[in-house]
Amino acid sequence: MDSPWQARDKKRLFGCEKGRLLRHLGILIRAFSDILCLALVFYFILGIFKPAYLLSPTHTTGGDMGSHMYSAKFMAEELLPNLRLSGWTMDWYAGLPLFEFYFPLPFAAIALLSYATEFNIAFKLITASGVFLLPFATYASMRLMGFGYPMPQIAAAFSLVMLFNEEYNMWGGNVKSNMAGMFTFTIGVGVTILFLGLIYAYALRGKHYAKACLALALIPLCHIYTLIWGVLSSAFLLMPWGGGDGLKRFNRTFS
Repeated sequence: MDSPWQARDKKRLFGCEKGRLLRHLGILIRAFSDILCLALVFYFILGIFKPAYLLSPTHTTGGDMGSHMYSAKFMAEELLPNLRLSGWTMDWYAGLPLFEFYFPLPFAAIALLSYATEFNIAFKLITASGVFLLPFATYASMRLMGFGYPMPQIAAAFSLVMLFNEEYNMWGGNVKSNMAGMFTFTIGVGVTILFLGLIYAYALRGKHYAKACLALALIPLCHIYTLIWGVLSSAFLLMPWGGGDGLKRFNRTFS
């Protein structure tokens, strides 16, 4: 028969094991809910961007999209083989400096992917990638900012509201604008939202500084307007509102 002290120790040990088991179970449930939420969001998007169409080697048209195919082809055949991201082309008018005043990163991604698959498929996958990036970036940004369950999942689901907003078709950020040729802007929006989470995590906890710098460097290579929005928004997040933690965020970021 156990002594009172042994019985107490066993009860305490059992309580610790039970608590540890419940914590692990909670982590598994949240991980499953994360995967399920993002899977449902992507399943909804794939209802519009059907894999059979994305993986077919047909030309992409609509709005300015068709004209962007030339730029991507020039990047793949002329610029990247010469280790350049911009250069002079004589194919339009009396010639122009292609990518001197436009955003090369998405086109470079198309060119790189075209070396592994057909050009038209690579073009479709990259031009559609911003639509898939936005829900994931929104989820990751909310996690980085410290929002607890289930706020990141809710934010990822509500990113569909922006994507499928049909009030405009040319300003960028939604599916209609993306398919009219503003895919660089859509990719830039996703990278910017991720940057906001990274810079806030650095200001709050001193983590992810290098990742935040990398994201900030990539934004203007996607679209300059998203850079302006990202910088102004991050400044608002880092302002020392009310002192305390806000002052610490401000000092860590700008010191």
